Amino acid sequence: MAAPSELVLLCKSDPCRLGTSEWRSFALQRYFLNASGLDSSHTMLSMKPRVYVETSVISYLTARSSSNILLLARQQFTRELWDLQPSYFEAWLSPLVLDEASRGDSAAAANRLQVCHGLPELEITGSAKTFAQQLVDVGAVPPTEPEDALHIALATMHTMDYIASWNFAHLVGPVARFKLLNTISALGHKPPIIATPEEIFEELTL
Repeated sequence: MAAPSELVLLCKSDPCRLGTSEWRSFALQRYFLNASGLDSSHTMLSMKPRVYVETSVISYLTARSSSNILLLARQQFTRELWDLQPSYFEAWLSPLVLDEASRGDSAAAANRLQVCHGLPELEITGSAKTFAQQLVDVGAVPPTEPEDALHIALATMHTMDYIASWNFAHLVGPVARFKLLNTISALGHKPPIIATPEEIFEELTL
């Protein structure tokens, strides 16, 4: 396991070297193979994967169709992934997801909470809180985003197979997830696969 000082250097180093398409492809390939514990000769087990659904996915799922073509495509992929459960995967939430989903406009919040109703929740344990703080301390997640750190920690400590998110800034952006992969592994845990609903949909329907 890397020392804390080494982790800080890893996470806070200049990410520009990840900017080339070649390095980004390598990072993502390494991420998905290592995080899932698979290599090219293996296939997914028959057991349904467990997907921790981060709040941004719930927001895309329930929002009115956007006039922006990119956002509209994300909404469509989110709905298509949602339609796969429970046959293809188990969707899991947390009290944090419900708290975030309840914020803002009351009508929109009611819609978000409606789709969350009845889904199982991960417990916010002391170990998850401690791990979330570690992610912040070593620079894997900005100190301004403790809730993002807790989402990642919950999915990791509860051994989720995936985190579904549209949060490109801190979770599913190429640099962000490569940084998280290295940090979670260096801290001694198996990282969940952090991916967009589009990526998970394609993985589950291959």
